[in-house]
Amino acid sequence: MPSIEDWINDPLGIIQNIFDKQQNLESSNVKNYFTEKLKTKNALTWIPSLNDSSLHTLKPNSLVRFRCMVQDMFDPEFYLGSYEVKDIVTGQTTMKSGKYKDIAECGANQSIDLDSMNNKTMDRMTLYCVPVPGESNWTPMRCKRNRDNNETMETSPVDNSEDSCQGQPFSSVVGDTDIMEMDSIEIKRKQTNKSEPGSSKIPDLNFPLPSETGPACLVKVYDDVDSFKVNDVVEFVGVLSVDPSLAIFPGNGDGDHPLLGGVEESIEELHAHAPPPSLVPRLHAVLCNHRAHVNPLVPNTGTEEYSTVLENIQREVTTLREELLSILELSLLGDRLAAEYLLCNLVASV
Repeated sequence: MPSIEDWINDPLGIIQNIFDKQQNLESSNVKNYFTEKLKTKNALTWIPSLNDSSLHTLKPNSLVRFRCMVQDMFDPEFYLGSYEVKDIVTGQTTMKSGKYKDIAECGANQSIDLDSMNNKTMDRMTLYCVPVPGESNWTPMRCKRNRDNNETMETSPVDNSEDSCQGQPFSSVVGDTDIMEMDSIEIKRKQTNKSEPGSSKIPDLNFPLPSETGPACLVKVYDDVDSFKVNDVVEFVGVLSVDPSLAIFPGNGDGDHPLLGGVEESIEELHAHAPPPSLVPRLHAVLCNHRAHVNPLVPNTGTEEYSTVLENIQREVTTLREELLSILELSLLGDRLAAEYLLCNLVASV
C-alpha cells in the first residue's frame, strides 16, 4: 500500500501502476485515486504550495498545489498518451503512460519505439496561470502549511544583544574598522542593485498588476477543458515539471518546430509559449478546484463544511430578523409594513 511519501513525492509511479493494471489510463481513475487520498482531514496541507514555497525547494515530479487565476489559454497540444518501450537486450516490449509528464522517458538499456502501432496520441490544454491578483498580504500567510508556521517559530532568532554586548556601546564592540567595512559593503550592495545598461533582466511574467510578485505557471489540463475560462480562480493539485530541456528550440527557425505541426511562428512567440521552467514551471493538473473566493477563513462553496455553516447562518439570520421586526413593530405602534420598510432602510444605510 503506497505511503504518504509515495503519492506526494512519486505521483508518476502511482500513475504508472494504475496504467499497468488497466492498460488504458483514464483521467477519471487518477482523479478518483488522489481524491480519495485527500479525503483525510488536513491532507491538502501536506502538499507543498507553489504560492509560498521557493521553486528550488520543491522536488521535481512531486505533487504540489497552486492557487491561481487563469490569465491565458493556449491552443491544445499533442503528446504521446501511451508509448511502447523496447528492451535492447531482451527485445521485450512494454507500454508506458505519457500522461502528466512533458518528456517520454525510458529506463537503461531501453528505447522508445516511435513507430509502434500501439502508441496513442492525445491532446491536452495549456493554461497560463498567475497568482490571484490583489490578494491581501495576510492571505498567503494564512494559507501556508502548519508545518511551515511551526518551523518559523522554532527558527526565529532570539535577541541576545544585551547579553553579548554586556551593556557596552555599539562602537566599542564593533570597532571603527568594522564600521567602515560595513559602510563599504553597503555601498557596494547599492551599486550592484543599480540597473546597468546591457545587463540581463528578469523576463516580464505579464502579471495583471505591476506590483504583483510570485510564480507564474503553465498548467496542463487533461479533462473538463471546457470548464475553464480566462479569469477563473482555481486551485490546482498536480505534478511539478521543471526539466530544463523544455525551453530548448531549434537554432534560427530553419525547420518547423516539432510541437507546432509546421505552423510558422517567430522566436519570440515560441519563447512566450515555452519559457524556461526555472522561471515558469509546468504543472500537470491531477485535481482542480474552482474557487468562488480566496479567503482562507471562509469555506469554499460546494463543500459540506460550507453547506453546514451556511445553514446555521441562515437559521440565525431568520431568527434575528424576526426579533428586529418585532422591536420595530412595537416602536411603530404595531405597523408591520412600516417596520419592514424601516428595517430595509436601516440595512441599506452604510
